[in-house]
Amino acid sequence: MASTGGFSGTLELLEWVIERCLKLGFDEAAVKASKELVKKVRIANSRVVLPMSREESSLSIMACKDGRVLVAETLDLRRDQVERFLSNLRNAVLSVKPREDYAPLALGPFKYEYVSGVYDPRVIELDDEVVDIAEAAINAALKEGASSVAGSLTVKAVEEGLATTRGVRGEHKYSSLSLEVRSSIKLDEGVEVYGLGLGLSVKLAGLKPEAVGAEAGRRVRLSKRMVKAVEGRYDVVLDKPALAVLTDLYGGFMASAFHVDSGMSFLKEKLGQRVAAPTITLIDDPKAPERVGSRPFDDEGLPTKVNAIIEGGILKTYLHNRFTAKRHSVTSTANAGWIVPKAWSLYLKPGDARFDELLREVTDGLLVTNATYARFTNYATGDFSAVVRDGVFKVKEGEIVGYVKNLRLSDNLANVFSNVELLSRDAEQVLHWWMEVGTPVTVPSALVKNLRFTLPTA
Repeated sequence: MASTGGFSGTLELLEWVIERCLKLGFDEAAVKASKELVKKVRIANSRVVLPMSREESSLSIMACKDGRVLVAETLDLRRDQVERFLSNLRNAVLSVKPREDYAPLALGPFKYEYVSGVYDPRVIELDDEVVDIAEAAINAALKEGASSVAGSLTVKAVEEGLATTRGVRGEHKYSSLSLEVRSSIKLDEGVEVYGLGLGLSVKLAGLKPEAVGAEAGRRVRLSKRMVKAVEGRYDVVLDKPALAVLTDLYGGFMASAFHVDSGMSFLKEKLGQRVAAPTITLIDDPKAPERVGSRPFDDEGLPTKVNAIIEGGILKTYLHNRFTAKRHSVTSTANAGWIVPKAWSLYLKPGDARFDELLREVTDGLLVTNATYARFTNYATGDFSAVVRDGVFKVKEGEIVGYVKNLRLSDNLANVFSNVELLSRDAEQVLHWWMEVGTPVTVPSALVKNLRFTLPTA
């Protein structure tokens, strides 16, 4: 960041490391340098607590020798320590088994199309303002009727540089502000219930803390009374935080060719087949302006591009780096990950329904705000379970009639996306604590038919 001398020092370090890698006899190497400033506050009992700030620099290297590949990272960027780090890496890589799927790094240089609006320099200047942002969200939630508010605000500014021995040079700056607000009230039965509000933006002006807090307060006020949780299959409206968790697992994990090849994805051998409802079009779009996750190049230096993973329910591609692309006899989708190909910024195409129209389609079902602790019982088939929380409501004849606790969504990820009947016309970018892979996801709300819910056995 500004206090560490800016990007020029990073680029100088990258050039020096590349030179040292060649002198040490590596066949190829890719080097990433990162400077990250993080400011965070926590919200507890309707107060801001534990404001913190940290600044961290790191250097990551993918070293290649005789078909052997080793990835390592150091946080000590002093030249003498980096020299020792590289020497140790040179010795260690010789102990690794050569890869049968070895493919060379792409030959640069490349001309990158830089994405607009992903870095706000005002973010690094924030100080006491982070407390003001959090307090604005707290006050809005309390005004809407919440009795207590918890949550967090995380602000990041990151500078990244990439260089390879094959002529790639790239630099990228981005920022993000992520706000999570969880409000609560106690019902007459003495049970505490919760409502969730989320905000995500690359720019300070794009974060609306009052709106986030108000949303958390409004959601908790939907809890008119407790309704007994009953196991069974329900038609469900999945609100954006919940659908984001499942979309993150689908596009961020299952669509990665690494997990396909490892037997950890139900999408294996499904290219060109129907894997979701016709309503589902899922895209990895790192080119979208003003969106968290947008970026000009992947970790191997290839220019990023828009990839349709699912189009009209049909699986179009896996996400590849150079190794998985060679195994599949295709070209890389520019989603490297040195080890695991990854999505950058997922976009689930919205439908044309209003949110109230989704609810009206539910005769006897649920509205689920959030899904947490998502865990697979069988990766290869997609069987999973997740705790639903932060606003789970019983819906009768399109009307919310009460709050439900203790249910688990126990179903199959392929089944969830195959049973999406309607999608809302509005979509928001979501990235929150409970998303297991952590891919920024732009999602609408969804009406999903016939999902299975269970109760805890203990």
